Amino acid sequence: MSLLSGNGYYFSQLTLFRSPLLEKCKMKITTCLSEFSLPEMLEFIGYIHKTGLLTIRAWPELKIRTGKIQYIWFSQGHVVAAAKRLDNQGLLRLINQQSWCSDRVTSKLAQICPQDTAVGEYLLSQGVLQAQHLQRLFSLQVLQPISTWFSLKKGRFEFETKVNLPMMEMTGLSQSTTEVTLVAQQMLRRLNKVSSRNPTQTGSYFNTALI
Repeated sequence: MSLLSGNGYYFSQLTLFRSPLLEKCKMKITTCLSEFSLPEMLEFIGYIHKTGLLTIRAWPELKIRTGKIQYIWFSQGHVVAAAKRLDNQGLLRLINQQSWCSDRVTSKLAQICPQDTAVGEYLLSQGVLQAQHLQRLFSLQVLQPISTWFSLKKGRFEFETKVNLPMMEMTGLSQSTTEVTLVAQQMLRRLNKVSSRNPTQTGSYFNTALI
């Protein structure tokens, strides 16, 4: 199923995607950034309340600091995780980079984390992480990468439902697509201001923005 007729078609078909008849159907939607912006795609997924995976691919010729691909997971229309690879190690790498606890402890607990529990939530229950750590991780893992993709003009989306949520990539936190869009747009505006004043400070900005 492809959304290829512009925003008029998009808004007129929203009720169709929310139909109970489609609840048990596997859905796959593909479209391009020339037809829909990322904020519009997030709005769409939030409106239809679907659980699934959004894959964003930049055109190969583009040189962007975000990398060429981004994965974003949704649970009933809420954003729950994001990663650049499908190795289930992104969040653990991010935790280890923060030096809140030893890599050995984190790895051992991750191995015994129940399969139906977000690893961030499990580490919180074990006293390894605190609530503010999860908020920081959600910002670094989800909000900041999405904000950089907001500026992308050439690329392709693919949204697929009926996928398993990656518990090893999840903090246990979630935000509505509206909230994610608002915060990501704020981040992008601040990033653009920092870049216009001093391009060399762009990386350091991301370490402190909107935690």
